[in-house]
Amino acid sequence: MKNIFFYHVTKTAGTSLRNLLRNNYEAAEIYDSCANADGPNAGSDFLHERPGMYKEHSCFMGHYRPEILPRIPKHFFRFTFLRHPVSRAVSWFYYLKSAGLLESSMELRDFFYSVPSMPKDSRCPAISYFKQSTNAYVRFFGNHLDKGFHEINNDHYRDAMESLQNNFDFIGFQERYEESAFMLSKLAGFDNIFYERLRETPESSKISDHRKELGDSLYNRIVEYNQYDIKLYENVLQKSEAHFAGFMTKYAAEFERSKTNRPEKAALRDSFMS
Repeated sequence: MKNIFFYHVTKTAGTSLRNLLRNNYEAAEIYDSCANADGPNAGSDFLHERPGMYKEHSCFMGHYRPEILPRIPKHFFRFTFLRHPVSRAVSWFYYLKSAGLLESSMELRDFFYSVPSMPKDSRCPAISYFKQSTNAYVRFFGNHLDKGFHEINNDHYRDAMESLQNNFDFIGFQERYEESAFMLSKLAGFDNIFYERLRETPESSKISDHRKELGDSLYNRIVEYNQYDIKLYENVLQKSEAHFAGFMTKYAAEFERSKTNRPEKAALRDSFMS
């Protein structure tokens, strides 16, 4: 089984993927930045200060600052997952609402119309959260977290595409989660090739037809703020089609068998609490 590094962008099946990794690596082998008491991104600082951690753990997962990507040792199997940017942005809003990080009266339309119009010196926390719903992939993969809402451009997009090409061995897709999780398991040499069904919130599961569910005005507004992420997502998806098709054809029978090995939710919960 390979050493592995999961670079997790928020709202891209991270919980399910971390569960899969926890079922293939011992607790002592894992470093999860999301479980770090000093904050989810503190793991990047620790890795900068203590590069010896790569010898202490064989599985890294969670949120990390983008400058860590080119420094990950090449013998690690490096992967990430993408999700359609409109769906991801909508899911991010509902996550913030459920976590109590936004005003309870704020609606999805308010988030994408009112928040970006607030004064820059406003102390409303929604402003910083809103930034993470705009071209997040280009920001994270291209190391452009400092850019404003309207500052992301084609040069930043190219930086992100180059980073994906140079710093990752596998890119999965939330919309093709079962196939992606199976491929990841095979490519990384996991002992247990099984995976739970993707967890979905009631709100995000309704966004099957983005334009129809959101309406033209709101849909186009979200697209406007994520045009470079959409370009990146569609480009990577297109480039992955042949690889996915060939791999799933080769392992079709094993893929079908793997579906029967998925653990029940209760079993998963009990194993993580122990």
